[in-house]
Amino acid sequence: MKHPPLRRRLIFWAVAAIAVVVVVLLVLVGVGYLRTGGSASSTATLTVTRVQWTILQGTINGSTTTGWFGPNSFNYTGPDGYPLQTPAGGRFTVGVVLSVLGGHSHPIYSILAGSPFSVAACHPSLPITVPVDDDAGFDFTIQTPNSPGASLALNITLNALTSTSSVCSTS
Repeated sequence: MKHPPLRRRLIFWAVAAIAVVVVVLLVLVGVGYLRTGGSASSTATLTVTRVQWTILQGTINGSTTTGWFGPNSFNYTGPDGYPLQTPAGGRFTVGVVLSVLGGHSHPIYSILAGSPFSVAACHPSLPITVPVDDDAGFDFTIQTPNSPGASLALNITLNALTSTSSVCSTS
């Protein structure tokens, strides 16, 4: 029995090895483990440019300007860690600490995140009453839209005026 020349065997095995590598790469691309073109970070994230807080609240002792928790609105911007890169279609947490002014406890009934965001979770659960002359820290888990590459402002409204059936809600 005559064996094929060494050179022919080497070429055969080299071609076979390359074919196996190509098939494996095609399978990995097909199931999504490998991507072609673009970068994952530029296509899979969005930017939250700022957080605009609005508090629906009463005023202290008939004042027209001082609310139960201070100003009616404020922003989280650059010094507060924004803009923030976060996964598109993912979640991130934003927190706030509120202080009650004016000598009476006041509730926070609900939170509303402006579209296209939504509130996924509240900690502590709402409604909750903030004790007089005390601070209360809140962490809200925000669901981001599936909008890769978008730059969006998040608008959050805290309701301290009226009890609602939906305490963590979206608009």
